[in-house]
Amino acid sequence: MSHKSQQEYLESCRVRYPSRNREGKSRMIDEISDAMGWTRKHTIKALNEKVTLGKKARRRGAKPRCDEPERAVIIVIWKCSEQPC
Repeated sequence: MSHKSQQEYLESCRVRYPSRNREGKSRMIDEISDAMGWTRKHTIKALNEKVTLGKKARRRGAKPRCDEPERAVIIVIWKCSEQPC
């Protein structure tokens, strides 16, 4: 299945997914998991639009405190001091 056809199939399923009851959602998850080769958990996240699907993911964690020139100096000092933790 091509990437474009996967996206089209997933979009059509996303429209139908919220209106189904528990059993219907479970059958839909099984069907999509088999068709796409995904695990159930990944399928659920994809249907709820919590997966990036090829889009660049947001970086998590703290922002860097220093720029590239400062980082180069810190690395030199770190390596000269035998790389302490």
